Amino acid sequence: MGFTRAELKNDAKKALAGKWGLSVGVTLIYMLLSAIASQVPIIGLIAIFLCMPALIMGLTLFFLKISRNEDVGIETLFQWFPKLFKAFGLNFMIQLFIFLWSLLLIIPGIIASIRYSMAYYIMLDNPEIGIMDAIRESKRITNGRKMDIFILCLSFIGWALLATLTLGIGYLWLVPYMQTTYANLYNRLKDAPAVDGVGVDNAVPVE
Repeated sequence: MGFTRAELKNDAKKALAGKWGLSVGVTLIYMLLSAIASQVPIIGLIAIFLCMPALIMGLTLFFLKISRNEDVGIETLFQWFPKLFKAFGLNFMIQLFIFLWSLLLIIPGIIASIRYSMAYYIMLDNPEIGIMDAIRESKRITNGRKMDIFILCLSFIGWALLATLTLGIGYLWLVPYMQTTYANLYNRLKDAPAVDGVGVDNAVPVE
């Protein structure tokens, strides 16, 4: 099942139509909570370390629902706080694996970050799944497609530079655009046939 980068982005724009205001608002709340927590000594560090993964899951869930044209609200951002420790465990293991691969060199670390990037979405779709099962499934569905995903990520660099020039305000629109695009990517990958073997990263064209 092939798809292009343009299709993923166009689908994101369509999904966000009429929901930009809410999406920008949720992104702003996320950024403010992150900034406030980082300014509070000790307690803030604990909050970032323990609570941010649940907030990340909530933000990811929000845009996953946007990509599927499902009902969302500001409360979606906090929906994973009852599963705080599971969100923390997933994020911890992902970051640990990325760190260990990064010890080899930068490139293995980048590959690892792509390999495990879909684990958040997988757990959102399957809340009862084990942490390592979500990570293994992410590894499976990104197999043979890492280069395409990497190029998709690179395609946002220009927008990121422009957002930075606006003193960061542009990120209020860029984050929803990126997050919905990545959610669309997951929606396609989870339904695509498995790709076996090595060196077939172009099996699903993203151009």
